[in-house]
Amino acid sequence: MASRMDAIKDSDWKERAKAAHYRVSSLACGAKTSRQYLHNYFLRRFRMSPKQWLDQQKLRDALPLLRDGDMIKELHEQFGFSHPNHLARAFRRVLGRNPGACRALNLVRFQRSLQKGPKLYKKVQNITKGSAQILARQKC
Repeated sequence: MASRMDAIKDSDWKERAKAAHYRVSSLACGAKTSRQYLHNYFLRRFRMSPKQWLDQQKLRDALPLLRDGDMIKELHEQFGFSHPNHLARAFRRVLGRNPGACRALNLVRFQRSLQKGPKLYKKVQNITKGSAQILARQKC
């Protein structure tokens, strides 16, 4: 038997998690259900508890900010952690690496994209030259 919660899409759950400040009780209240029913529903749908799912969402939302250069000291309160060490510990527990390693990994990816940059620029130039030639033919 389908539940009314089955109609809620994954992206809607992510928005609800942000609105609930990543708290299980607030998420259950927003879904107009009990914590126990929410727990059973999450085990069935996501194969993890709401707390585990919310922790993953917190870190997924924090990761881009961290990669952009925000400091853990600035982010910990925004995502509901009482101390910066708690955020760092959650990164290690869920992602298997500390926040500094995530930032360094992003730097390596950025440097790789810079190395590929000139090749991509040449491809774009060739494409624009070709499209300019086609447009010139159409005007005549």
